[in-house]
Amino acid sequence: MAILDATFNNGSNMDWTLDYHGTVYEIGLSNQTKKPGPLLQAHNGFEETAIDQIGSTIDFGPLEVFCCWRNSAGYRFGVRLHVGLHIGPAGYAPIWYVMSDYGKPAGSQPDWVLSAGSVNDPQPGQPYVWNNIPGVKITARPDAQHAKLTVPIIIQGVK
Repeated sequence: MAILDATFNNGSNMDWTLDYHGTVYEIGLSNQTKKPGPLLQAHNGFEETAIDQIGSTIDFGPLEVFCCWRNSAGYRFGVRLHVGLHIGPAGYAPIWYVMSDYGKPAGSQPDWVLSAGSVNDPQPGQPYVWNNIPGVKITARPDAQHAKLTVPIIIQGVK
């Protein structure tokens, strides 16, 4: 299991194009194990982005993976997963951020906001719903652990 992992399941009738995405990690100590493809296809499309530790089992971090998708109308949504430095069992729990916008240039820097809670009291296990993109409902239901975070995201069509 990766330290940070986001999956995207598209059950809607619209395609999504990969937009702003990337990773933050120490070369040689961590590795992006899953990279999203350029298209999240309509009707059961699936993509994933993940990062894992490949070096020391004693310490890792900081690690980050982020991925935004754009539809043909110019709406974007995305997630950014982050875990800070861990040494042995000591370290902060992972947190994650969300974004959505409309009409911004492709590949532009998103305005990230914490998914739930606050900087002093993040709540990474709380679900998040994007309900501001016409024609779809996008839901994330994270599995947050002390040093790992998995965020499955489901895109459903709505009328």
